[in-house]
Amino acid sequence: MVDMRKIAIIGAGQAGLQLGFGLLRAGYSVTLCSDKSARELEQAGPRPVTIQFGPSVLLEQALDLCLWRVNPLARVDEVYMSVFAPDGQRLMRIEAELSEPAQSMDLRLKFGRWLRLFADQGGEVAIGRCGVDELERLAQSHDLVVVSAGRGQFTELFAPDPSRCEFDQPQRQVAMFYTRGCDMRVGLDGVEGRQVSRYSIVAGVGEVIMSPFLSRSGEEHHYVQFEAIPDQGMDMFDRKADVGEQYDQAKAWLAQHQAEIHALVERSSLTPEREWVCGRIQPKVREPVGALPSGAVVMGIGDAVIVNDPVMAQGLNSASKWAAHAVQSIQARGDAAFSEAWMRESFEAYWARAQFSNKLTNTVLCPLGPVQQQLLGFASQNPRFAKMFVEGIGQAEVFDPWFWDEDAAKAMMARYA
Repeated sequence: MVDMRKIAIIGAGQAGLQLGFGLLRAGYSVTLCSDKSARELEQAGPRPVTIQFGPSVLLEQALDLCLWRVNPLARVDEVYMSVFAPDGQRLMRIEAELSEPAQSMDLRLKFGRWLRLFADQGGEVAIGRCGVDELERLAQSHDLVVVSAGRGQFTELFAPDPSRCEFDQPQRQVAMFYTRGCDMRVGLDGVEGRQVSRYSIVAGVGEVIMSPFLSRSGEEHHYVQFEAIPDQGMDMFDRKADVGEQYDQAKAWLAQHQAEIHALVERSSLTPEREWVCGRIQPKVREPVGALPSGAVVMGIGDAVIVNDPVMAQGLNSASKWAAHAVQSIQARGDAAFSEAWMRESFEAYWARAQFSNKLTNTVLCPLGPVQQQLLGFASQNPRFAKMFVEGIGQAEVFDPWFWDEDAAKAMMARYA
């Protein structure tokens, strides 16, 4: 790199911030545009919480960004996955201790702290709403503009890619409650002192996901996430309704239909802030290149291009990997122009692995087929396979081809038998 190349990044989420830190460390001049200051990020309304698995946590660690690694409230040590019949009967349970603890925390705390640190390390932070006119100016003054923000008018820059989209409408009604007082250890032995996440599939109805997380106040809270199949029993949430009434209704439904899951939340209550996130998420894949009115092009990453339903926690984990890939791709470009062809080549190289995150999520959003059912049953009986299976959620390419191909599935089970 003869001269310090200038990169502008739109969006202060996982992909944008991590990309910014990676490029700073590589010697680039980086401008990060955020519609909120660090303080505003920390004080913003609730946003979804998710488990961040070991592979993406290690990417943060390489950039000295694991600021909460020693905090036990931000850890997840074990994952328990159960499958229930609609009448509440547990059909199977998969148990796995993670080799590398996962991380679970309020992203408002994380991104606010990161934005301050980015400025402290020499990055330029521009606060304010950024529209097409601002993108035009940035494209003139910078060698590359990267859009990671997946909301608002930016999404219109990136056309849908029907060839990579499996669904044309949301597959779940999602409701995530911020709570305290859940007991993740009900029905488990030997897990004292360990942070446990619970994932429950209710056949034909949806999923209920619960995990501890480090709140922005520094306390241990739990998120209780309902992934309701439209028009089925759990599809009862209304974002305009009172959050307390909605949580009471959800607990009452569990008490009536899923007693074992209800036992985990029976004594829980909403946090004092009474926060929740509710809505339907449309899975999407868009083109990775956006064209501005002037003809200049910008590169999309993260939520600007790929949106997954949160049922398999792929969004945050994928964003981290995409940021790491983008740093490598930008460095490999050297002093050559960041052309549209290069942007597409960079995306295809990322998609070669990222496609399996989409495929895994989309598979779970549909009724599980015989191959997946057989694999889950095998995992419930084989601890080594269960560990590989659960940890693979954080690195979805390991599921190819055996999670979808009958012969490959048989070979994989024989290997672990």
